Amino acid sequence: MSIIKTGTVVGAIFGAGLAIALTSLDQTRPFSPNTNAFIDRAVFAACPLYVLGFSNSISSLGAVIALTIMGNAVLYGLAFCVLATLYSLGTRVIARK
Repeated sequence: MSIIKTGTVVGAIFGAGLAIALTSLDQTRPFSPNTNAFIDRAVFAACPLYVLGFSNSISSLGAVIALTIMGNAVLYGLAFCVLATLYSLGTRVIARK
């Protein structure tokens, strides 16, 4: 059970950090146009809730970024939780044999 909690926390931290890094790079645009285009594609691939900023439902950039960070934390936390659960179940099955 401890490995599942650890996987969830690590996934949430990873997801939030990824969202912070990618949205910061997307907003500052410190590189060449080709690199910035790659960063744009990476943001949309790794942070699916960032797309909501281009709809009319959310008008504040701060709300979009906060939603992206929290959404990524939940999304990656859940993904890492599933991976940790599968790993835990796999080790139990192997240990029984």
